[in-house]
Amino acid sequence: MVWRDLDFGVDATGLPRDEAWELMRPLVRGASSLRYEDDSAERRHYFVLKLDDWKLDVSLWHSGVPSGVEPFQMQLQSRLDGPTRLIILRLKDAWWGEPTYPEIVSAFEIYDAVLNHGVQTLDELDRYLGARGLPPRVL
Repeated sequence: MVWRDLDFGVDATGLPRDEAWELMRPLVRGASSLRYEDDSAERRHYFVLKLDDWKLDVSLWHSGVPSGVEPFQMQLQSRLDGPTRLIILRLKDAWWGEPTYPEIVSAFEIYDAVLNHGVQTLDELDRYLGARGLPPRVL
């Protein structure tokens, strides 16, 4: 982990934007930074907050949790052995200071590259990203 980070996904079917903000108010008040997206494509209210030394990502799925989310999380737990974790952490550590991380190239791309495409090195990750139209490292 390159910074303290917690990700939450909540099935909040039918939750309108104003109620999402009301629900998040106690956390928002204590945040040193905040980003919000009403992410229609992902069917969620998405909050990214910095709280002290922590980054907190909260997805409130207003149209139900997408079908691929829970299987991905379960699969991830069973596929992350020690060596695979180290590869992912090494790649994330090299990427965390990039201007496109994590907004354009995110941890998801790194997990996908390693777990589903055999990527193990930074050069392989750059090729993987390039093949998907994503930017390589610039630092």
